[in-house]
Amino acid sequence: MRRPAVFWWSNRMSNLTNRHATGHYIEPRKPSVQPTSTARRGFTLPELLISVSVSGLLMVSLGSALNIATRSLRPDAAAAVSLDSGRSLRMIQEDLRFATRILERGPRSIRMLTTDADRSGKEDIVLYSWTGAVGADLLRSVNGSTAIPVCEDVTDFNITLSTRGETQKIPEPSASTSESLFRQQTSTSSLDWDYVNSSNAYGQLISPALFLSTAKPGASDEWQITRVEFYAAREYSGSGSAYRFQLRKASDDGLPTNETIYTETRDPNIVSSSGSWTSISLTGLPWLDASQNITMTFSYLSGFNRLVLPVREDSSVTGYLGTDESSSQWLRPAGQRSLVYRVYGRIRPKAHNDQEEPVRRFQMAELRLAASALGGTPMYAAAEFLNKPLDATVVAETDFSHYSITDDSNFDGSSDWTLSTTGSGNSSTVSGGLWTATNQAIQLPSAIPAGVQTEIEVSGRDTTSSTGSVMIRAAGLKSAGGDSISVLATLTLQSNGTQTLILYEETSTNTFVKCDQFAMLNSSRQSLRLVLNPVRESVAVWVNGILLTTCRLSLIATPALPSTVQVQASGNSCEFDSCKVLTRTLTTSETVLP
Repeated sequence: MRRPAVFWWSNRMSNLTNRHATGHYIEPRKPSVQPTSTARRGFTLPELLISVSVSGLLMVSLGSALNIATRSLRPDAAAAVSLDSGRSLRMIQEDLRFATRILERGPRSIRMLTTDADRSGKEDIVLYSWTGAVGADLLRSVNGSTAIPVCEDVTDFNITLSTRGETQKIPEPSASTSESLFRQQTSTSSLDWDYVNSSNAYGQLISPALFLSTAKPGASDEWQITRVEFYAAREYSGSGSAYRFQLRKASDDGLPTNETIYTETRDPNIVSSSGSWTSISLTGLPWLDASQNITMTFSYLSGFNRLVLPVREDSSVTGYLGTDESSSQWLRPAGQRSLVYRVYGRIRPKAHNDQEEPVRRFQMAELRLAASALGGTPMYAAAEFLNKPLDATVVAETDFSHYSITDDSNFDGSSDWTLSTTGSGNSSTVSGGLWTATNQAIQLPSAIPAGVQTEIEVSGRDTTSSTGSVMIRAAGLKSAGGDSISVLATLTLQSNGTQTLILYEETSTNTFVKCDQFAMLNSSRQSLRLVLNPVRESVAVWVNGILLTTCRLSLIATPALPSTVQVQASGNSCEFDSCKVLTRTLTTSETVLP
């Protein structure tokens, strides 16, 4: 507020009067300097109004900025989920690339054996799984550990595997006829007698051209001898003598060749001195062309007791064989002379329906993964299997240098084998990479599914020349609830230091018939492989990687050991260094690459 003008003028005049009256200038008194107050001054009302207005505008601006920022972050979140999904796919790709075995598989899960997924220096079992429920996580577990999510809020996950259609052809014979009589000369009248000695050997030509009309093979057939019977006598009594019985292929002019298809050493003392029939059953002999002749020969080996063979002379007989000057100088077959004998066998068509053994291997895996943050849009990836794992289920894989009998070497959560005693004087030891056992057996603990091909690989040997042997038994169902095929293979050490492999088929419960036989295997461990195909009713046998035979088998309702595999050390000490069993489906629902 301004002061009044009168008051101001009065003061002014007073000052002038005093100065002029005294002659002195009186300086007006200056006010003393007062200390500044530290108290904060409050806002005036206008200032408050302006401040509130500005603050309101600022809050509106910040809200808008926050809204814009929130909206701008949404694509980045989707990108983060996309990145997470991509990383998950790359992780799965990497595990699949180095997988050595597919243990379990399905459209939404896969369990595999990989090469050191956790950098521990050994193979690991990796499992990827998704429940199929929208929003559930895709989980990964290593060696059975707690599963951790590798992608969250998943809406779709799928794995599709493809294989390459590799196959191995196995010659599978056509069905043969049952055993029948091929040829016989059984009359014992008008007989001469020949003595088998160091200077003289005798024999009989067997020609398909002379077979009975009901058993004669056609041009497109082949034939096999299954049994021979001959009439003979002995000269003296007493053991210690021996003669050799052989079947050999014949030359074009009917003479024995060096190509022997069967040989056996026999004691003449087991026949009657007055004459009797001797029967020799023959299994696993080769199938011969319809035009191929063979010879049946008898030659002296040792001892003073000699085999004596009757010779029939008649216009209706032929094929008698003798020697000149030595037991190895054969004369051409003589007409109107013959030994007394019978020959039995089977016939089958030459044309075989070769079996194609599936040996498919996994080649590629196609992956699809989607998460809800991506709006359900899937991401795709593919992985190539570098190790090309087999499309097969490993039921047992026991290498005794790394695993004991009861280990879970196939990673299915249970022991590969169960161990049982089969006789007295039993023992079982795993040491130095070998399972050494006597009267012990290992058997699969669970049944083999119906209609699958079963492969058994056993490396072992019989170490004692006695009545025992390595035994492998296997049976498989042709279809669920149906009949089975069942086989038995024995590997037996002989007195001469070699081993003999014999294959049998089970024709009724615990009744076995010989299918094939292979002698002169060396005494070291043999790698035996049996492929059992119940759908084709056949078994194929390999020894040391070489296919030896394929046999058709009879169906059986109740095998003694149904739907399983058993490996046994029977009777005496045997040793094994590995036993493996795997199954394959004969058909596949997966993509087969060309």
